[in-house]
Amino acid sequence: MSIEPNDTAVEALLAAHRAGTPLAALPDGASPPDIATAHAIQDRLVARLGEPVAGWKVSASNGLTRGAILASRLHASPAVLPASGLAPYGIEGEIAFEILRDLPARQQPYTRGAVMDAVRPMAA
Repeated sequence: MSIEPNDTAVEALLAAHRAGTPLAALPDGASPPDIATAHAIQDRLVARLGEPVAGWKVSASNGLTRGAILASRLHASPAVLPASGLAPYGIEGEIAFEILRDLPARQQPYTRGAVMDAVRPMAA
């Protein structure tokens, strides 16, 4: 079944992104009812922006969710960024993993060592 994103949400997010301003809330009736719809909204937004996705931010704290990291938001270390483009100001520590090789589905779970051999952890 295909999930149709709410175009009102996409347009509001697109306008906020282009203006460089935070969006306090989506317009009335535009909030996604579930994670699948939220992902569909995000996918439509990324398509409308026309930017390549450089990576994914994932979370399993409230169901499995993901967020696109746009290539324009990825900076090689060490990076110096102007504060004017970072409002609201704050620091959020992240741990990232570069996936070095596939870990195909299989009957037996992978060991921690096998997974660690297939990824490179880094601060993000």
